[in-house]
Amino acid sequence: MLPRREFSKSKMSMYLRTLCERELYLSLFSNNPGELEKAGVPVPLKSRPGVQLITASGREFEYEQYNVLCSSLPNNVYAKSNGTAPVISSGRFPRSRCPR
Repeated sequence: MLPRREFSKSKMSMYLRTLCERELYLSLFSNNPGELEKAGVPVPLKSRPGVQLITASGREFEYEQYNVLCSSLPNNVYAKSNGTAPVISSGRFPRSRCPR
């Protein structure tokens, strides 16, 4: 027996944007893991696998690109901590010392 299904405007809207019948089918079921497992329907993932790895790689790429920019324009780059600290939108940044 399949678990209870719910249909709403947002689910219909998502289907019309994606035209993905699988996503529509899976979105109709409640998110109760016990009911889903009994019915043989896959349980939704709580988070996307590998996101932390992609985020870390992206930050490393940003730091490398910052160092390239800093080397190319040493007198025109302003930042704190050579670009490895979070950016604060208010306040003035001192001239950075670019790594050589």
